[in-house]
Amino acid sequence: MADQKKKLNKKALAGFLLAILSPVLAALLVAAFGPLYRLYPYPEVYIGILIVSAVLFPVLGRIFSVIGLIVSIVKRQKGKGLAIAGIVITALEFIVYFGALFFELLIALCGDVRKPI
Repeated sequence: MADQKKKLNKKALAGFLLAILSPVLAALLVAAFGPLYRLYPYPEVYIGILIVSAVLFPVLGRIFSVIGLIVSIVKRQKGKGLAIAGIVITALEFIVYFGALFFELLIALCGDVRKPI
């Protein structure tokens, strides 16, 4: 049994890849379509893809990473490090995304408090 190779947990790998793919895809979308947002014929498609990459991918990444971590510990498989990295990366993404959302709402509710030049 000691000479058997341990299998890589695919759920841990999927969670890690979703966690990495989310900010990369969001950054690519903002860089590609951000300056052309008003000129783009269907901006709701752009916003929909951005929301999916910013919200759905981290949630799925967190779910797969947690399941992958539990399964890899129970079955003694490889992938614990990938699962832990996926959990940490998605936690940082949630902090950044919801922090940005909080400040956007704060600015929208309070208005611009900067002094005019």
